[in-house]
Amino acid sequence: MILLIFSLFFGKGAHFKKMDINGDGVLTFDELKAALSKQKDFKEQDIKNLMISMDTDGNGTVDYTGLLMNFYLFLLKDGF
Repeated sequence: MILLIFSLFFGKGAHFKKMDINGDGVLTFDELKAALSKQKDFKEQDIKNLMISMDTDGNGTVDYTGLLMNFYLFLLKDGF
């Protein structure tokens, strides 16, 4: 699942931009859900948990820089 998340988000930002439906530079839960629900491995609760873990300031959105930082910290925490 980690590789799937990595490939969806970090393709030079291209996937992030595609997921950012309204083009405002941040992902909302609905945008994340729309993108990830197409993948059979993600259930709605998984997407909610992912959003909560990435939305560190609690504003309901995740920007690309924040996404990269959170993923990096996740990898460090899990010993990658």
